[in-house]
Amino acid sequence: MKINIFKLNMVFLFFVGCTPSLKNNYSGYIYYKDKPLKKIKIVESSSNNYTYTNDEGYFYLKRRSTKFVNELIIQHGIEIDTVNLASKSGADSKINFLFLTSKIDTLDLYRERIFKKQSSNN
Repeated sequence: MKINIFKLNMVFLFFVGCTPSLKNNYSGYIYYKDKPLKKIKIVESSSNNYTYTNDEGYFYLKRRSTKFVNELIIQHGIEIDTVNLASKSGADSKINFLFLTSKIDTLDLYRERIFKKQSSNN
């Protein structure tokens, strides 16, 4: 039994070590057709936490909780997009996080919509 507990602890430590360090905030740029979206509302789902993009399309939003990753809801005019921030491309690949790592991410909603439309047609 002690060997099994040891193995479980080693597996847990391996996965904890593979998890990237995430920031305490969401931040990055929101574009549409390669142009920054100005003064649009960015909302952390499941909360009242929100902010607006600036003239360059940049936003900064403190995370409500660092224990889990929420989706972001992007409201511009009557359009609403929900962005899943964690993605994984395959069983052996690592999890990629949008707007949560030290690199500055840019999301083009036009391209995101094209990708979603193509993915749903398959």
